[in-house]
Amino acid sequence: RDLVTPMRFLTQLSVMDPDVIDDAQQRVEDFLSTTGGIANSAARRDGDGAQRRFGESLRQLNAFIEVANRGIGAEVGGDFYLQPLPLGPDELASSEYWQARKDEF
Repeated sequence: RDLVTPMRFLTQLSVMDPDVIDDAQQRVEDFLSTTGGIANSAARRDGDGAQRRFGESLRQLNAFIEVANRGIGAEVGGDFYLQPLPLGPDELASSEYWQARKDEF
């Protein structure tokens, strides 16, 4: 809920084009469906399925972030820009943004 509530809130604001809002709402629903599948896979002790769905949920979350950034006109490095999440250890290690965040904590 801590993640999905702000996503849904953003899609209900009148600060984005209606077509972008529709796209963002669909991205939220796709993300919710996939994260529910993670729990189902885990309950069936299907680790491979849970891991696959987790990767898909990260891609879907990044797709939402891309739509949200576009919808609010956020530019890379701007105050309102949402940074996409790294999809794996290589991407994490090569990202200046995430390495700087790591160093802060």
